[in-house]
Amino acid sequence: MNSVNRPRQIFLYIGIISIYTLLASSLSGQNLIVRNVLEYRGASEGHTSFEDRLDLRSSWKDFTGGIRYEIFQPSRDVPYVSSAGINQYFFRFDSKFMDVWVGDYYLTVKNGILLDAYDKRELRLDHKLTGAKLDLKYHQFELGAFTGEADWEANDALLRGFSASAPITIGDVGVSYVKYHQQEGSKDTIEAFSYSFNTYYRNPNLWGEIAHIGPIFSHLTDFRGVYDEIDAIYLGTIVDLWGVILTLQYKDYDNLDDIPYNNPPTAINEPTYTILSRHIYEVDWDDEQGLHAELGYVFMDDLEMLTNYSHSQNHDGKALFDESHTEVLYNMPQWEFKLVGNYRKESSIKYLSGISEVVHYLNEANTITLDLEAQAETQPEADLFHFFSSVQFNHSPSLAIGVEGGQYDRQVEKDNFIRIFGSYLISEKHKVELSFGKIPEGFICSGGVCRFEPQFEGVELRISSTF
Repeated sequence: MNSVNRPRQIFLYIGIISIYTLLASSLSGQNLIVRNVLEYRGASEGHTSFEDRLDLRSSWKDFTGGIRYEIFQPSRDVPYVSSAGINQYFFRFDSKFMDVWVGDYYLTVKNGILLDAYDKRELRLDHKLTGAKLDLKYHQFELGAFTGEADWEANDALLRGFSASAPITIGDVGVSYVKYHQQEGSKDTIEAFSYSFNTYYRNPNLWGEIAHIGPIFSHLTDFRGVYDEIDAIYLGTIVDLWGVILTLQYKDYDNLDDIPYNNPPTAINEPTYTILSRHIYEVDWDDEQGLHAELGYVFMDDLEMLTNYSHSQNHDGKALFDESHTEVLYNMPQWEFKLVGNYRKESSIKYLSGISEVVHYLNEANTITLDLEAQAETQPEADLFHFFSSVQFNHSPSLAIGVEGGQYDRQVEKDNFIRIFGSYLISEKHKVELSFGKIPEGFICSGGVCRFEPQFEGVELRISSTF
């Protein structure tokens, strides 16, 4: 990527908005949305970055189009490199029975075992496909086909495939197929297909998917080897037992690392607390099976409990990961108390965590939240202790200010950190967020995808606007 001239960027920005607005206003009934997000990081530790994303989207009847223009000077993820240009564009026609995309699009095939092209802005991950896709729907019959280039991995690939489902008496069944054409002169291709099902019953609701890496229907030539040919099994159910909600998930994965652009269900608990996200278990997509069970129950109007358990092992029976997690929530007229206990074991390392969260409702608009988190980490060579705490004041819906800090034990030294943060909603469409201090390294997760964030110390500014 080449360095860019800032005045030229500004004029280009103005030009894009002007042309887009002119075209949009020329059509009667046209709906135009302009959204801009500016992010600045001034670092005393780490690297300074400036990023700006401008999204332009317009719709007219069944037609929608959009572009995204981005400026990095430099990027937060790639230091010392600046760039500017159109990073995303698309055109869409969406009617009652047909949905057509041309350009950049996102697509999850069934449960994500074969393909998951997603946009997770909170994780700064843009896994898009560039090409075209078609979805047809008639009553409960669905058929989709796609072709697109993925360029978010080290080696680009051209992907093609389809997905179809049809209703049966108790639910629907489907078949999906994806073919990966490796780029950069390689003649290698990867083929994978799956069968899926979902019941219409609400209690219990059942769903699942079975996948195989190889040409579609290749297993049908030898029924005796059908089970040996299965590379992935994912099953799930939700049952309501007299107010107790039971969720079960089962996984059995083998050789899934051969599929480069997928995101299968992890069937483990996703961390939502700071102290728990410091250490993330990575699923072995080539050799892992496991079970995840969750129970949720409302004892009274003011007392709730959620507990879950996860276990993973390889196909030889060796335990890889165990986790027990329980949350208890108690509500009072002006108070809310939550207690969380978590125990994890990964190989020879154990984690025992305790979390308490207190919310005080001063009135309808103002609240104060106190969060205390602690974790004892037991390793063969050392015992470590980490803690995190935060206090935040909220004036709904416009203002939030707070301070957070803690200490992470790294054996050779203890890493202390503190950060002051705040946000202000200027109007319904304009928001400013500002923070100053130190953020330790760790993971942030969303929908089974986790991203490692290195340590940062300095000031952060984010301004988002919608017009």
